[in-house]
Amino acid sequence: ETLLTNTKKLKSGKTESTELFKGVAMQFEMEKKINARVLIYSKSLLNNVPEGYEKVTLEYEKFNKKYNLYVQNTRDSEGQIEARYLFNTAFLDRFMQLQTSFKVNKMTCSIYKNNILILLHTQKDLFEMNHLLGNIEDVTQYNRIFDEFASVLSFIDVLNLSSRTGL
Repeated sequence: ETLLTNTKKLKSGKTESTELFKGVAMQFEMEKKINARVLIYSKSLLNNVPEGYEKVTLEYEKFNKKYNLYVQNTRDSEGQIEARYLFNTAFLDRFMQLQTSFKVNKMTCSIYKNNILILLHTQKDLFEMNHLLGNIEDVTQYNRIFDEFASVLSFIDVLNLSSRTGL
C-alpha cells in the first residue's frame, strides 16, 4: 500500500502537495516480453491520449467499455501488434477480475519489457486488522485479512504471467 504525491514549491515559499495515487501498487515480472510501453487506465481516470502514445481499440467491447488502452508511438506499428497479441480475451478477463476481487473502482496498469505494474486506487486500508480492542477469538477478522493476502499472492495465476507469448 502506498501514497504517491506531487509536491511543488510555490513562489511564496510554501509547498503544495497533490495526491496522485493512493492504494495498492504491485509489480510483477512476466515471461512475456514486449518492446513497446503499454498503459491501461480505467475510463474514469484518463480520457485524453498521453503524449507520445496512441490509443488502441481492441475487438473486446466488454474491456473497451471499462478501460482505455494506449501504446507508445513507434515508427512502425510494432507496438500495436504486440499489444493486440499480448491482450487476448483470456488475459483481459483475468485483468478485469482484479478490479472485482479488490472491490476498487479505478485501476491503472503499465507494461514494459517483462514488467507489469498494477495500481489499484482505493482509500481503504486493505490489510488492516480489526480494532485493537476487538475480541482476538473472533476468527472472521483473520479470514478477511487471509483472503486479501491470498488475492495478492494469486495475481500471477490470475494474470497467467508465467506463460510465454512467443514474441
